[in-house]
Amino acid sequence: MTELIEADTRLEAWISATKPLLDTDYKQDIILHINSPSKKHSLEDEICEKLDTHYDNADMDPINTIAETIFPASLYRDKNFSIEEVYDDYLEQLEIILQRSNGYNWGTYFERMIQRIDPETGDTFNPLQKTIEKLDRANSPEGHPFKACYEINLQGTSSDVALYQGASDRQQTRNLPCLSHLSFKLFDETVHLTAFYRSHDYRFKVPGNLLGLARLQDCVANEVEADSGQLVIHSSKASIASGPPEGEFRTIVDNFSKSVNNTSLGDF
Repeated sequence: MTELIEADTRLEAWISATKPLLDTDYKQDIILHINSPSKKHSLEDEICEKLDTHYDNADMDPINTIAETIFPASLYRDKNFSIEEVYDDYLEQLEIILQRSNGYNWGTYFERMIQRIDPETGDTFNPLQKTIEKLDRANSPEGHPFKACYEINLQGTSSDVALYQGASDRQQTRNLPCLSHLSFKLFDETVHLTAFYRSHDYRFKVPGNLLGLARLQDCVANEVEADSGQLVIHSSKASIASGPPEGEFRTIVDNFSKSVNNTSLGDF
């Protein structure tokens, strides 16, 4: 059964979706509709600090590290918000990133967005940059009227931004990228983003995923001189890693679900 959760901030959306998952193995088709993804709730720093401590105790990556796999915001800031320089520097660092991933594909989302092989010509192209260029043209005074034709489908076609790669992923049932598809839309000079996850871990991954996607959305909006709008996440399968938890994680979710509200926002 599909469930829609609408919230103003990333934190509220995550808390609202995660609390019911504490007592079930999984849910199918959870949709998060976040109105202000680039804002943070007043309690976010406190909650994220507790989550990062929990992740460290479980030998899992912190929230910002997960976010950086989707969009390297720290590099974007270091390069004075020049996305072209980010592409070059990121690819130079890719060997180190791949070594750190220990054979897993979870750390290479951004690489899949910016470096693909055209199946017809064999040439390398950058799906994310092509998407930005199309959005930029559409956002100009002479732009075309099409609103929803800016896709990054992490499968391997020359017109999409694909994260799933048939050549390397088709034989696997595990160690596959959970993020499958990104769809950008331009309405009234505002960039909206929809992301599809085939399987989504609300314990260790979703807080970082939401942050990374919000930063990616802000980057694209900045590059095309538009506002950043709504973020929609479709989790085809939503679950808590390792099953319904007891102890530390449950306490974090239970305690903060009582106090989270949508009245206090600040820039993130």
